[in-house]
Amino acid sequence: MGKSGFLETTHTNFPSIPIMTRTETETKLAELEAALKENEVALDAIIDEFRVEVQPLAENWIQNFVLEAVENDPDRIQELGTERIQSLKADLNRLFGDMPRLVMHETRNRSDWPHHRPTVESEYQGKKNEPFFEKTFRGLISHVAPILHRFGLRQDYKGQLQQWVKNPNGDYQYGLLTGFEVMRVVSREHFQLKQQERDAIFAEIAECKKQMAKAKARELFESA
Repeated sequence: MGKSGFLETTHTNFPSIPIMTRTETETKLAELEAALKENEVALDAIIDEFRVEVQPLAENWIQNFVLEAVENDPDRIQELGTERIQSLKADLNRLFGDMPRLVMHETRNRSDWPHHRPTVESEYQGKKNEPFFEKTFRGLISHVAPILHRFGLRQDYKGQLQQWVKNPNGDYQYGLLTGFEVMRVVSREHFQLKQQERDAIFAEIAECKKQMAKAKARELFESA
């Protein structure tokens, strides 16, 4: 009785299965890697767009917040008097004049940009891993805290929710919801769309690598 099956011959013709060859897979993978780099450049550019867009949003929030603090504490405003109120306004103007530098400072760390953050650290758990755009806005508006403190207008609520939270470095940060999460921020929307494209590219790359492994296994099997 003769041998049968795979032992009968070293080369057997099997029905063709539509799996990309190694060369086709390598070409596709190179295209995806190029698309990923292009996407990253686009996302970096959107950070620059955000830097421009967030400044007036932060300034407007600070102006409204200070006005609310004034209205909520009329007795303190009377105590300050005209001269001190003028000093308060001068400090606010200096803050706004310094805002471009502060924006760059708050966004200086490229590793904190959403598309550069490690996946685990991108998870939102309290303020530690707050989403980049919201975190930047919170950092900017918090620069008004020293001014409010100097003029006795910073309210430090006691209890579970604190309006101003002291950081380990001694600075105060606004601790409540800022409202930024519901603001219309075009650059953030643009970023989210590009981020979705990035996620899709990563998914394609993962699938392509699986196909690469299959193609290598098939080539080895067919050449044996």
